[in-house]
Amino acid sequence: PAHFSERLGSVLEPVEAAGSGDESLRQTLGRIEACLIRTALDSHGGRRAATARRLGITREGLYKKMQKYGIT
Repeated sequence: PAHFSERLGSVLEPVEAAGSGDESLRQTLGRIEACLIRTALDSHGGRRAATARRLGITREGLYKKMQKYGIT
């Protein structure tokens, strides 16, 4: 992990938390996806259109995912 880029390192925390085996794959992927969305929103100053472009999804897709994960 010490050799990973900062960007990849930011994903490690949610992945490592799944190590307990108490989560399903769907739950783990959801947690990681929510983390990536929050990070992208922060790096784009909360601008959703720019965030959606960066993530490679539509604005509508981003809005749906934000609603799904309770991201405001």
